[in-house]
Amino acid sequence: MGARMAAIYKGSKHRDLAKVFMSYLTSDEYNQCVMRDVDSIPPIPKYTDSAQPQFSDAYLKPANYPWEWVSHQGFGWAVRHIGVSDTWSPFLLPSEAGRIENLWLESFMNDRCTAEQAAAGMQKEINQALDDNMRRHPELRERYDKAVALQQRINA
Repeated sequence: MGARMAAIYKGSKHRDLAKVFMSYLTSDEYNQCVMRDVDSIPPIPKYTDSAQPQFSDAYLKPANYPWEWVSHQGFGWAVRHIGVSDTWSPFLLPSEAGRIENLWLESFMNDRCTAEQAAAGMQKEINQALDDNMRRHPELRERYDKAVALQQRINA
């Protein structure tokens, strides 16, 4: 499952207009449009939460498509409870990271390792691939080190 993300660039010349647009992306109007016209999962969680039927029934129980109710309810639950969006790094090709992630995910799914072993193996191999890539592309090193330092501050 993929997700669309939006953010306001801190150097934007039109931050006020960007904020208006971001407000629209969280509005009832936009969420209803996504459910009705795009036939997709709305971005705001309350629109997939069965405990809030005044918002969620349009997605979970679309009046014109009762045969979709079960799948919408399943996807709505999954997005709220176990959904993880794709990620990418400017320091490693997405295909390389994806290969590593898929290898360990499939190993776990086929009972070849535990979830903990898969997570540890994935982390070790992705870190090794990042290190290898930094050696092959030293022009990325300074930017990478700054990003790692920033993440360490965020984690702290």
